[in-house]
Amino acid sequence: MTDLPVPGSAPGRPSSTSTALPHEESTMTLQTLPTGDKATTEAAIAELRSSIDVLDAEIIGLLEHRRELSEAVQEVRIAAGGRRTEFSRENVIIKRYADRFGRPGSAIAMKILEICRGSIKVSR
Repeated sequence: MTDLPVPGSAPGRPSSTSTALPHEESTMTLQTLPTGDKATTEAAIAELRSSIDVLDAEIIGLLEHRRELSEAVQEVRIAAGGRRTEFSRENVIIKRYADRFGRPGSAIAMKILEICRGSIKVSR
């Protein structure tokens, strides 16, 4: 399976197939995770959770940006006399997530689409 490029991803950022953790700031890899004493383990968990928190903030920012773009598309479509949603496009998006993450991917895509449909206030 070939990885698709992620729009807006930085060159040199680890791909999803990398064994390195997804965020550049983490120095641990799956091969170097500590297996020693409790203090070392707790410190590693704290570092990993911190990286997850950073990623969550990035995901939220990306989702907000996606919602803005989606609302702009909807406004243009409605202004041109079309419908707010295009179900064939939504099916492509759902399939993309399902192909990558299985059934949970479908659920994620559906929630993303729900968030990005928003409420359009178009004056006619």
